[in-house]
Amino acid sequence: MAKPLKEVSIAAFEQGESERKGTVTPRAQPASFREAFHQRMHSNHMYGLWELASQMTAHPQPKMIPYMWRWSLLDSIIDQSGEAVPVGDERRALQLFNPGLGGRWATTNSLIAAVQLLLPGEVARAHRHTPTVYRSR
Repeated sequence: MAKPLKEVSIAAFEQGESERKGTVTPRAQPASFREAFHQRMHSNHMYGLWELASQMTAHPQPKMIPYMWRWSLLDSIIDQSGEAVPVGDERRALQLFNPGLGGRWATTNSLIAAVQLLLPGEVARAHRHTPTVYRSR
């Protein structure tokens, strides 16, 4: 993606607007007009689908693979983490990485899952979650 550019005044876009009103197809604009339009759009964190079409696929192509973390293994690793990893600035949490995502920080394309252990008397720094956090035990 192109890096955001400085915002361009809307005055450049209003020139000739009355001439185009009511027409189905706009007349060809000079390259400077198109460039100013794209600069303004990108500087406001927008991209036209015509710019992204080559990056789109006809169907979703998720790279994640079906994978199951067996509870018996997960539970034993969580328990062992209580002895091996002290609670410090970061919390003692194990994130589940999907092996199909090549080490990307995710469990699926749209979800991150982690399991945290706090032992009696331990305190972790305060933080927030979305309403989709699942708590067990």
